[in-house]
Amino acid sequence: LVYYQPKVELKQYKLFGAEALVRWVHKEIMVYPDQFIPVLENNLSIKYLDLYMLNHVCADIKRWIAEGKEVPQVSVNLSRATLNMNNLVDIITTTIDKYGIPRRLIQIELTESASDAANEELRPLVEGLNREGISTAVDDFGTGFSSLSLIKELPWDVIKIDKSFLQQDMSGR
Repeated sequence: LVYYQPKVELKQYKLFGAEALVRWVHKEIMVYPDQFIPVLENNLSIKYLDLYMLNHVCADIKRWIAEGKEVPQVSVNLSRATLNMNNLVDIITTTIDKYGIPRRLIQIELTESASDAANEELRPLVEGLNREGISTAVDDFGTGFSSLSLIKELPWDVIKIDKSFLQQDMSGR
């Protein structure tokens, strides 16, 4: 299932975006991503889930537009295995265009597991998506092996810093 986590601008409490999150219901029990994503990553079938999510989000956005709703930008996560697909920029743009929705309504998030890929491997993807009018984000920066050069050398639109950088010691320090 696809769930949408809202992104809210706190000063005016206004919706400005959403992130598409995958959930799996098996025998009426919610299975969370940390229980099934590693399995899909290990056997490299995660790319099929990533593309399913992109298609589902595009279909939902198309329906919302047809219903006359104001549609915010929606983030879709890609895993490291998906980055190895040939012509990934073309696959993403073709998918979005197939639904006839504005490309600006999609943001591609690369998870930390994806962002530890060498900058030179990521550069064609990030620059290609930017050239095609598709926003890019690095998710949970700082949780893996990422380096500051990842955010310095690539033209990201959004950098999502991991919450561990923001947590305070309970003693008030």
